[in-house]
Amino acid sequence: GCLEAQSDSVLLAAGAVAAGLAACPDAGTAVLDGSAGPALVEELASHGLSVVEAEDPLTATADLLFVGSKVGVIDHVAADRLQARVVVPTGPLPITTRAVAHCRRNGVLALPDFVTTVGPLVGGVDAVRDTVSSIIGDVAGHADGPILGACERAEAFLAGWLADLPFGRPMAA
Repeated sequence: GCLEAQSDSVLLAAGAVAAGLAACPDAGTAVLDGSAGPALVEELASHGLSVVEAEDPLTATADLLFVGSKVGVIDHVAADRLQARVVVPTGPLPITTRAVAHCRRNGVLALPDFVTTVGPLVGGVDAVRDTVSSIIGDVAGHADGPILGACERAEAFLAGWLADLPFGRPMAA
């Protein structure tokens, strides 16, 4: 019930903020699309990050953009308007495949949602922070970007116990 939902939101927030800080350790500001709730605001504050209030979070200037209100909310057009240094998903598939390419071209680091939102599946807050920080730290500098780096890492893991990998990668069309 309510305790589980609150716990999940706290774990999601812990993972998302850990991901953002692993990708951008000097971050001081964040803008939110409102999809992650008050737990995200509390987690940001606990790490000394200021939340930028914006009518349109996608065009606000900030170090970190937390977004997850709907699948594909950041398409290639939106990606070209981003003023954030790092996009941190708080929900499934908010960045389209084409937007990932536009982010790379524009110097915006787009993080993998299947890592940033894993918090509720990992366990306690400290374990979430450690796990997510470690993975993002490993893939943030990948030559093809952190999303493809995380995909390759996941595929290597799956190849250890599956003969055939599932087709495709976890990205919005």
